[in-house]
Amino acid sequence: LMPADTIRFAKKLKVVRDGVASFFYHPFLGTGYLEEIIQGLKALDYEFVAAPKLVEGLK
Repeated sequence: LMPADTIRFAKKLKVVRDGVASFFYHPFLGTGYLEEIIQGLKALDYEFVAAPKLVEGLK
């Protein structure tokens, strides 16, 4: 998948209340695509948090 695909899928997830978008990035791809994905997700108002932070609210 290309960065635009990841961003498009994340945009679709915005209709789900309390939804969580995630992705795995292969380091061998370098940082160019990663920067594009991060900028795109931040533009959609996604917040990057550590995984343990997600489950704190469930306790």
